[in-house]
Amino acid sequence: MVFLVVCWVVTIICAVLGFLTVATGIAEAKGAPQQAAAAAMGVAWAVIPYCFTRAVSAIQREVRDRQRTRRCPMCAELIRGEARVCRFCRQELTSDAAPVLSE
Repeated sequence: MVFLVVCWVVTIICAVLGFLTVATGIAEAKGAPQQAAAAAMGVAWAVIPYCFTRAVSAIQREVRDRQRTRRCPMCAELIRGEARVCRFCRQELTSDAAPVLSE
């Protein structure tokens, strides 16, 4: 969780750096190719950290969701850990059965 917060802070800082890169690059450029290069660098500063942070967030969410699931003892489908009835085979699950965490 702390790592994700750090990633978002770095993303915000990089977005500000990207904006500054675009602004100064366009202001100091002597032609259209230099302006385009400054705009591309600024967008890269903003987009690459954002994509990385979104990927990390999705991976952490997937891991968290997998830790909250178990397999049905009858049909072996993944179900929520709190489930009382399997949504696939409609088998009633007993609370004394040990949950089998997903892989």
